[in-house]
Amino acid sequence: MRAILLRGAMMIGAAAVLAMAWIWLSRSPSDNLIPPEFRGKWLEQGAECQDADAELRITGSTIDYDRLSFKADGLAETQEDAISLTGESFPGGNTRRDTVQLRMKDHRTRLFIVSRDLGRQGPFVRCSALDD
Repeated sequence: MRAILLRGAMMIGAAAVLAMAWIWLSRSPSDNLIPPEFRGKWLEQGAECQDADAELRITGSTIDYDRLSFKADGLAETQEDAISLTGESFPGGNTRRDTVQLRMKDHRTRLFIVSRDLGRQGPFVRCSALDD
């Protein structure tokens, strides 16, 4: 009888560990939150293609620009040509929860960013000489 109870407790424990691991993995932020059409290298409108100071980089989960460093961990809202992302921004070396909105206009040729850390919200354009 004792062996049966011990075996049952071990099986329940193993099932609980597997369930917790599945929950943890399913809640982990994805590295592909930002849709592909927003990703790549963008420049401040009117900047030269080689001007690294005017460059904005967007990956599957990050946005990097002169005053905006943002790591997305959730998708708050999706519209036709706009998304709102939740995540962490890093102003002045600090970490803060934030929401950032990316909007494309003019047939997806211009990008605007709405963030409280960012004074200039756009437009940003792609440079044809850049590799995406």
